Amino acid sequence: MEETARLRALLWPDGVALNREAIGRPASDLAELAGIPVEQPEKTALLVLAAEDPGKDDPVLREKIAPVLTLSVFDDFRQAVELVQLLADRCGRGHSCGIHSNRSDRVAELAEAVSTCRVVVNQSTMTNTGSFESGVPFTTTLSSGSWGGSSTSGNITWRHFLNYTLISRPIPARVPDEPTLFGKYWTERER
Repeated sequence: MEETARLRALLWPDGVALNREAIGRPASDLAELAGIPVEQPEKTALLVLAAEDPGKDDPVLREKIAPVLTLSVFDDFRQAVELVQLLADRCGRGHSCGIHSNRSDRVAELAEAVSTCRVVVNQSTMTNTGSFESGVPFTTTLSSGSWGGSSTSGNITWRHFLNYTLISRPIPARVPDEPTLFGKYWTERER
């Protein structure tokens, strides 16, 4: 907690605004500036902050634009999912979240519960901007969907800047009746 306090003071000197001098700096530089000793600076890729109260609105739970993560420990997975949604509400719905798990049920629970366009599983969130290993298209613009006030979700790529022309000619009408549209639902509802 003492090191977290020193790193917090470096990143948010006034307790609110992110220190522009700390943005994008290597983890070893941030540790040195915060007075945190590291045994192998050349191998220090990431610093981890402890979250005192993950339910409280705190700068450590927001984007840092630095190689710094915040760690919260939970006994109940549902509580962790609720925190992810709370953080999305505070920091911007729709963007992304990540999970490291081999349990498909937990991945599905997170994806269904959180207003997010991307759920990154067992990989770096850098995957959000595209990678060959995930199939996510490369981009510099991450859209947040209607959750975040955008007109589209997913990664904005060159395809989004193309204009398409649809040519429409008359065709014979194919109007489905109500049983075709709702029959499966009605049958399942009656069970």
